[in-house]
Amino acid sequence: MKMGILRHVAEFLRKRPPWKMRWVPMNGCFKCSQIAAASIGDELPAHKIPLQGRLDGSTQGVSGESELFYKNIKRLNQIENEYKGRMKAGEDEESFRKQEPLVDQIGLSNQAEAAVSKLRRLRREEQLRADPGWQERVKGIDQQIEGVMREVNLGVER
Repeated sequence: MKMGILRHVAEFLRKRPPWKMRWVPMNGCFKCSQIAAASIGDELPAHKIPLQGRLDGSTQGVSGESELFYKNIKRLNQIENEYKGRMKAGEDEESFRKQEPLVDQIGLSNQAEAAVSKLRRLRREEQLRADPGWQERVKGIDQQIEGVMREVNLGVER
Protein backbone atom coordinates (compact mmCIF):
# COMPACT_ATOMS: atom_id res chain seq x y z
CA MET A 1 0.00 0.00 0.00
CA LYS A 2 2.80 2.45 0.86
CA MET A 3 4.48 1.71 -2.44
CA GLY A 4 1.29 2.71 -4.28
CA ILE A 5 1.26 6.08 -2.54
CA LEU A 6 4.91 6.72 -3.34
CA ARG A 7 4.38 5.76 -6.97
CA HIS A 8 1.40 8.15 -7.14
CA VAL A 9 3.44 11.01 -5.64
CA ALA A 10 6.35 10.32 -8.00
CA GLU A 11 4.03 10.38 -11.01
CA PHE A 12 2.42 13.59 -9.73
CA LEU A 13 5.83 15.25 -9.47
CA ARG A 14 6.86 14.03 -12.91
CA LYS A 15 3.78 15.47 -14.63
CA ARG A 16 3.80 18.90 -13.02
CA PRO A 17 6.41 21.56 -13.65
CA PRO A 18 8.19 22.86 -10.54
CA TRP A 19 6.58 26.31 -10.64
CA LYS A 20 3.14 24.74 -10.21
CA MET A 21 4.25 22.75 -7.17
CA ARG A 22 3.99 25.83 -4.96
CA TRP A 23 0.25 25.30 -4.86
CA VAL A 24 0.68 22.13 -2.80
CA PRO A 25 -0.53 23.11 0.69
CA MET A 26 2.49 23.48 2.93
CA ASN A 27 0.41 22.97 6.08
CA GLY A 28 -1.01 19.66 4.87
CA CYS A 29 0.93 16.52 5.60
CA PHE A 30 4.65 16.67 6.34
CA LYS A 31 5.53 14.42 3.40
CA CYS A 32 3.64 16.59 0.89
CA SER A 33 5.31 19.78 2.09
CA GLN A 34 8.75 18.15 2.10
CA ILE A 35 8.31 16.82 -1.43
CA ALA A 36 6.93 20.12 -2.69
CA ALA A 37 9.74 22.11 -1.06
CA ALA A 38 12.38 19.80 -2.51
CA SER A 39 10.89 20.00 -5.99
CA ILE A 40 10.94 23.82 -6.17
CA GLY A 41 14.18 24.36 -4.28
CA ASP A 42 12.58 25.88 -1.19
CA GLU A 43 13.95 25.24 2.28
CA LEU A 44 11.61 24.06 5.01
CA PRO A 45 11.90 25.77 8.38
CA ALA A 46 13.03 23.51 11.22
CA HIS A 47 9.58 23.40 12.84
CA LYS A 48 8.13 21.78 9.70
CA ILE A 49 10.64 18.95 9.68
CA PRO A 50 8.98 16.32 11.90
CA LEU A 51 11.72 15.22 14.29
CA GLN A 52 14.19 18.08 13.96
CA GLY A 53 11.60 20.72 14.85
CA ARG A 54 10.87 18.95 18.12
CA LEU A 55 14.49 18.36 19.05
CA ASP A 56 15.77 21.82 18.17
CA GLY A 57 13.27 23.84 20.15
CA SER A 58 14.98 26.92 18.82
CA THR A 59 13.24 30.28 18.65
CA GLN A 60 15.71 31.67 16.14
CA GLY A 61 14.37 32.75 12.77
CA VAL A 62 11.09 33.99 11.42
CA SER A 63 8.85 31.58 13.35
CA GLY A 64 10.20 32.54 16.77
CA GLU A 65 10.19 36.24 15.97
CA SER A 66 6.70 36.22 14.46
CA GLU A 67 5.04 34.56 17.44
CA LEU A 68 6.45 37.15 19.83
CA PHE A 69 5.81 39.94 17.30
CA TYR A 70 2.10 39.21 17.05
CA LYS A 71 1.79 38.92 20.85
CA ASN A 72 3.46 42.31 21.19
CA ILE A 73 1.28 43.85 18.45
CA LYS A 74 -1.85 42.57 20.19
CA ARG A 75 -0.66 43.99 23.50
CA LEU A 76 0.22 47.36 21.94
CA ASN A 77 -3.17 47.52 20.18
CA GLN A 78 -4.90 47.00 23.52
CA ILE A 79 -2.80 49.77 25.06
CA GLU A 80 -3.62 52.04 22.09
CA ASN A 81 -7.35 51.41 22.43
CA GLU A 82 -7.27 52.12 26.16
CA TYR A 83 -5.21 55.29 25.59
CA LYS A 84 -7.62 56.58 22.93
CA GLY A 85 -10.58 55.75 25.16
CA ARG A 86 -9.11 57.71 28.06
CA MET A 87 -8.38 60.66 25.80
CA LYS A 88 -11.99 60.68 24.54
CA ALA A 89 -13.26 60.49 28.11
CA GLY A 90 -11.13 63.52 28.98
CA GLU A 91 -8.95 61.72 31.52
CA ASP A 92 -5.37 62.69 32.23
CA GLU A 93 -3.13 61.16 29.58
CA GLU A 94 0.12 61.81 31.45
CA SER A 95 -0.87 59.54 34.33
CA PHE A 96 -1.59 56.75 31.84
CA ARG A 97 1.77 57.37 30.12
CA LYS A 98 3.53 56.99 33.47
CA GLN A 99 1.51 53.88 34.27
CA GLU A 100 2.09 52.31 30.81
CA PRO A 101 5.45 53.25 29.26
CA LEU A 102 4.70 51.28 26.06
CA VAL A 103 2.40 54.09 24.86
CA ASP A 104 5.44 55.53 23.09
CA GLN A 105 5.77 52.32 21.03
CA ILE A 106 2.27 52.55 19.53
CA GLY A 107 3.37 54.43 16.40
CA LEU A 108 6.23 52.01 15.82
CA SER A 109 3.89 49.04 16.09
CA ASN A 110 1.43 50.50 13.59
CA GLN A 111 4.22 51.21 11.10
CA ALA A 112 5.72 47.75 11.61
CA GLU A 113 2.36 46.08 11.08
CA ALA A 114 1.92 47.91 7.78
CA ALA A 115 5.50 47.14 6.71
CA VAL A 116 5.16 43.41 7.45
CA SER A 117 1.87 43.30 5.54
CA LYS A 118 3.47 45.03 2.55
CA LEU A 119 6.50 42.71 2.63
CA ARG A 120 4.31 39.61 2.82
CA ARG A 121 2.32 40.84 -0.19
CA LEU A 122 5.58 41.44 -2.06
CA ARG A 123 6.75 37.94 -1.10
CA ARG A 124 3.58 36.39 -2.51
CA GLU A 125 4.00 38.32 -5.77
CA GLU A 126 7.61 37.10 -6.09
CA GLN A 127 6.52 33.52 -5.54
CA LEU A 128 3.80 33.76 -8.16
CA ARG A 129 6.10 35.31 -10.76
CA ALA A 130 8.67 32.52 -10.45
CA ASP A 131 11.38 34.39 -12.37
CA PRO A 132 14.91 32.98 -12.28
CA GLY A 133 16.39 33.60 -8.84
CA TRP A 134 13.06 34.14 -7.11
CA GLN A 135 14.05 31.95 -4.16
CA GLU A 136 16.92 34.30 -3.28
CA ARG A 137 14.62 37.33 -3.45
CA VAL A 138 12.06 35.57 -1.24
CA LYS A 139 14.79 34.75 1.30
CA GLY A 140 15.80 38.42 1.29
CA ILE A 141 12.21 39.49 1.90
CA ASP A 142 11.93 36.95 4.73
CA GLN A 143 15.03 38.48 6.32
CA GLN A 144 13.51 41.95 6.04
CA ILE A 145 10.30 40.73 7.68
CA GLU A 146 12.34 39.12 10.46
CA GLY A 147 14.28 42.36 10.96
CA VAL A 148 11.11 44.45 11.30
CA MET A 149 9.66 41.95 13.77
CA ARG A 150 12.88 41.87 15.79
CA GLU A 151 12.93 45.68 16.07
CA VAL A 152 9.42 45.75 17.49
CA ASN A 153 10.22 42.91 19.89
CA LEU A 154 13.34 44.70 21.12
CA GLY A 155 11.41 47.98 21.49
CA VAL A 156 8.79 46.30 23.67
CA GLU A 157 11.42 44.55 25.81
CA ARG A 158 13.11 47.84 26.81
